Amino acid sequence: MHDGAWHDLAAAMIETTNERCRSSLKLQTSFHADHRRDVVLRRLRRILYDGSPVLLPIYGTYDHFTVVAGYTPQRLQLFDSAGMHWIAIDHTTFAEQAITRHRTPISSICAILDDW
Repeated sequence: MHDGAWHDLAAAMIETTNERCRSSLKLQTSFHADHRRDVVLRRLRRILYDGSPVLLPIYGTYDHFTVVAGYTPQRLQLFDSAGMHWIAIDHTTFAEQAITRHRTPISSICAILDDW
Protein backbone atom coordinates (compact mmCIF):
# COMPACT_ATOMS: atom_id res chain seq x y z
CA MET A 1 0.00 0.00 0.00
CA HIS A 2 1.51 3.35 -0.95
CA ASP A 3 1.69 6.24 1.53
CA GLY A 4 -1.28 8.11 0.06
CA ALA A 5 -3.64 5.15 0.48
CA TRP A 6 -2.22 4.39 3.95
CA HIS A 7 -2.76 7.99 5.11
CA ASP A 8 -6.25 8.05 3.58
CA LEU A 9 -7.15 4.85 5.44
CA ALA A 10 -5.84 6.24 8.73
CA ALA A 11 -7.71 9.54 8.19
CA ALA A 12 -10.96 7.67 7.46
CA MET A 13 -10.48 5.59 10.62
CA ILE A 14 -9.95 8.76 12.69
CA GLU A 15 -13.00 10.46 11.14
CA THR A 16 -15.25 7.46 11.82
CA THR A 17 -13.97 7.13 15.38
CA ASN A 18 -14.54 10.83 16.06
CA GLU A 19 -18.10 10.65 14.70
CA ARG A 20 -19.06 7.49 16.56
CA CYS A 21 -17.31 8.20 19.85
CA ARG A 22 -17.61 12.00 19.89
CA SER A 23 -13.85 12.17 20.26
CA SER A 24 -11.39 14.72 18.90
CA LEU A 25 -8.57 12.57 17.59
CA LYS A 26 -6.27 13.83 14.86
CA LEU A 27 -3.65 12.23 12.70
CA GLN A 28 -0.06 13.47 12.77
CA THR A 29 2.02 12.55 9.74
CA SER A 30 4.89 14.96 10.19
CA PHE A 31 7.79 12.53 9.93
CA HIS A 32 9.99 13.37 6.95
CA ALA A 33 12.44 11.30 4.94
CA ASP A 34 15.33 13.57 5.90
CA HIS A 35 15.03 12.65 9.59
CA ARG A 36 17.83 10.44 10.84
CA ARG A 37 17.02 7.12 12.53
CA ASP A 38 17.90 8.40 16.00
CA VAL A 39 15.61 11.42 15.51
CA VAL A 40 12.73 9.17 14.42
CA LEU A 41 13.22 6.89 17.43
CA ARG A 42 13.38 9.85 19.80
CA ARG A 43 10.15 11.29 18.34
CA LEU A 44 8.42 7.90 18.51
CA ARG A 45 9.46 7.50 22.14
CA ARG A 46 8.13 11.01 22.96
CA ILE A 47 4.79 10.39 21.23
CA LEU A 48 4.36 7.05 23.00
CA TYR A 49 5.42 8.53 26.35
CA ASP A 50 2.70 11.18 25.89
CA GLY A 51 0.16 8.34 25.57
CA SER A 52 -0.47 8.40 21.83
CA PRO A 53 -0.33 5.27 19.66
CA VAL A 54 1.59 5.16 16.39
CA LEU A 55 0.38 3.44 13.21
CA LEU A 56 2.97 2.03 10.84
CA PRO A 57 3.54 -0.57 8.17
CA ILE A 58 6.25 -3.16 8.70
CA TYR A 59 7.66 -4.39 5.41
CA GLY A 60 10.14 -7.21 5.13
CA THR A 61 9.63 -10.28 7.28
CA TYR A 62 6.00 -9.52 8.13
CA ASP A 63 4.57 -7.17 5.44
CA HIS A 64 2.03 -6.09 8.01
CA PHE A 65 0.33 -2.93 9.29
CA THR A 66 0.29 -2.48 13.06
CA VAL A 67 0.00 -0.16 16.06
CA VAL A 68 2.99 0.69 18.24
CA ALA A 69 1.77 1.16 21.81
CA GLY A 70 5.01 1.16 23.78
CA TYR A 71 8.76 1.47 23.62
CA THR A 72 11.72 -0.03 25.43
CA PRO A 73 15.38 0.52 24.55
CA GLN A 74 15.33 -2.80 22.68
CA ARG A 75 11.75 -3.10 21.33
CA LEU A 76 8.77 -1.39 19.83
CA GLN A 77 5.81 -2.92 21.69
CA LEU A 78 2.79 -3.62 19.51
CA PHE A 79 -0.97 -3.69 19.94
CA ASP A 80 -1.60 -5.96 17.01
CA SER A 81 -4.57 -7.70 15.43
CA ALA A 82 -2.41 -10.68 14.41
CA GLY A 83 -1.12 -11.19 17.95
CA MET A 84 2.41 -9.88 17.42
CA HIS A 85 3.80 -8.40 20.63
CA TRP A 86 6.97 -6.56 19.62
CA ILE A 87 9.68 -6.00 17.04
CA ALA A 88 13.35 -5.49 17.83
CA ILE A 89 14.57 -1.94 17.30
CA ASP A 90 18.00 -3.21 16.18
CA HIS A 91 16.30 -5.09 13.33
CA THR A 92 14.18 -2.13 12.26
CA THR A 93 15.04 0.62 9.85
CA PHE A 94 13.07 3.59 8.61
CA ALA A 95 13.96 3.29 4.96
CA GLU A 96 12.11 1.43 2.26
CA GLN A 97 15.16 0.08 0.43
CA ALA A 98 17.25 -1.06 3.39
CA ILE A 99 18.10 -4.71 3.95
CA THR A 100 16.87 -5.41 7.47
CA ARG A 101 14.24 -7.68 8.94
CA HIS A 102 11.72 -4.83 9.43
CA ARG A 103 11.43 -1.75 7.21
CA THR A 104 9.13 1.22 7.72
CA PRO A 105 9.29 4.24 5.42
CA ILE A 106 9.49 7.36 7.58
CA SER A 107 6.74 9.05 5.57
CA SER A 108 4.34 6.19 6.46
CA ILE A 109 4.48 6.77 10.22
CA CYS A 110 1.24 8.20 11.66
CA ALA A 111 0.58 9.17 15.27
CA ILE A 112 -2.94 9.41 16.68
CA LEU A 113 -3.22 12.43 18.97
CA ASP A 114 -6.12 13.49 21.19
CA ASP A 115 -6.88 17.07 20.18
CA TRP A 116 -9.20 18.16 22.99
